[in-house]
Amino acid sequence: MKMKPRERVVAALPVNAGAGANRSKAHRAPAARLIETYFHAGPGDEPFLVRAGWQVAQLNFIPEQGAAHINRVERHAHTDEVFVLCQGGAILVVAEEGAAGLRFKALRMKPGVTYNIPTGVWHNIAMMPGDLVIIVEKDNTHRTDVEYRNFTLREQTAWARTIARLQDGSTAIKKCKSRRK
Repeated sequence: MKMKPRERVVAALPVNAGAGANRSKAHRAPAARLIETYFHAGPGDEPFLVRAGWQVAQLNFIPEQGAAHINRVERHAHTDEVFVLCQGGAILVVAEEGAAGLRFKALRMKPGVTYNIPTGVWHNIAMMPGDLVIIVEKDNTHRTDVEYRNFTLREQTAWARTIARLQDGSTAIKKCKSRRK
């Protein structure tokens, strides 16, 4: 189902008041009251469906997520993080830490495919204007369970090389297999 970009979805059932999403009430047929719908039209991320133990957020392009602006990765100690590309061609990047620093692996996301980043894996998403990603994770992950790691100069160069290989229009995808400890 495709929504209009300005539609700020509404639910006739009670929604999580603490989610902070921009919602308005819709007047729909009685059957529609059984379905809650959400859409974040603004830039950046917005957790809009927050329930006990889990949340769903939408991430839209912001300049800070452009490949040239990314200078760090993040990881979570207590949750996997699931990403689903809805539109665009975002690049999902993971990094393994070794004696020489971070080693990056990347793939161009495909719309409709579910990507899981296991607990403890460094990651980020390089985005372009128009990209839209849905994120599913434990509730309040980005408030209480996030660690950031800034790139060294050497890692910044490796990052740029990794991203450049996928931004050149190539459809090649590097497969990423994470190792759980």
